[in-house]
Amino acid sequence: MFSSTTGKYDARIGLFPGTFDPIHLGHVEIARIAQTRLGLNAVIFVPNCTPPHKQPVNPAPSIDRYCMVQLAVLDIDNFFVSDYEVEAGGISYTINTVKYFSDLYPTCDLRLLVGSDSLREMHGWYAIEEYAGLVSIVGISRKGEIIQPKEIVLPDGLKADLKIIEGINMPQSSTEIKNRIRQKSDLDGYLDPLVERYVRKYELYQ
Repeated sequence: MFSSTTGKYDARIGLFPGTFDPIHLGHVEIARIAQTRLGLNAVIFVPNCTPPHKQPVNPAPSIDRYCMVQLAVLDIDNFFVSDYEVEAGGISYTINTVKYFSDLYPTCDLRLLVGSDSLREMHGWYAIEEYAGLVSIVGISRKGEIIQPKEIVLPDGLKADLKIIEGINMPQSSTEIKNRIRQKSDLDGYLDPLVERYVRKYELYQ
């Protein structure tokens, strides 16, 4: 669980919520690049309990997804995992997570990492008008994908601080990985070895 200690990381923090079903090397690469380009003192992965929008196919239980994220970032400095959404249960609305960390670190500069697909749909998120003043949005685009600011619909207070990180090479996809797991195919280059071992041990995605 992410430590609630204040002070050391009382600066710029990246919040990375998601289903992580399962977490793959592409997710970790996104966090690494965001950390470098944004000068983040810490990145906090926040696995959700039940996503409010897309329902994953053949999902792993939230506690297993949480454990896999822990394994994936185990030896990476300043990468942490929060069990906030898993422990809260029910539908995981990101605004509640943002408010939680805003209260926990009131003087921090919080950056919310959002994939390009979610960014384009963010205007329909629950309580979207409440994000302004609590967090800045950072959109993540894949290699070869161009995000035009004019296509992103957000409240003015959020749009003004919107940043885009472009060109991240993320060939992995959760759907492809689940198919490879069912087919017992090689997962080298897709999952951290510890995550793969966990998946095999507990027979996830079969």
